[in-house]
Amino acid sequence: MSETELIIIAAHGSPLKESGGIAGVASTLHAMIHPKCNKDCVRVGYLQFGKPSIEDAIRKAIKDGAAKIIIHPYFLSSGIHVTKSIPAIINEAKASYPDVKFIYTEPLGSDDALAEIVFKKIRAAKEDE
Repeated sequence: MSETELIIIAAHGSPLKESGGIAGVASTLHAMIHPKCNKDCVRVGYLQFGKPSIEDAIRKAIKDGAAKIIIHPYFLSSGIHVTKSIPAIINEAKASYPDVKFIYTEPLGSDDALAEIVFKKIRAAKEDE
């Protein structure tokens, strides 16, 4: 990552307490991208029920010097949050911070790696019978 680039994993959030969940994914992703980095380059932002909000995560990233922010919607498909809610937040941020480059990725979607994860979960549940 040449310029100061931060990644925000945009998640829905839940009123139920997570145990590692999305924060764990962000931590693992950070280790994959920057194996020896101790900075907070991959962060999480929530639409609701969690903190920080996506808006707050964007503001903090900019405060921390981000010139480029990659936002990944941690959703399986392109529902209303992926196509409307998160893009609206990004558009507001673009208007407020015109010098910052924003990149919005596709959601998780259909990927063989996801099928492998489902397969592992099914196998593990069957082993627990």
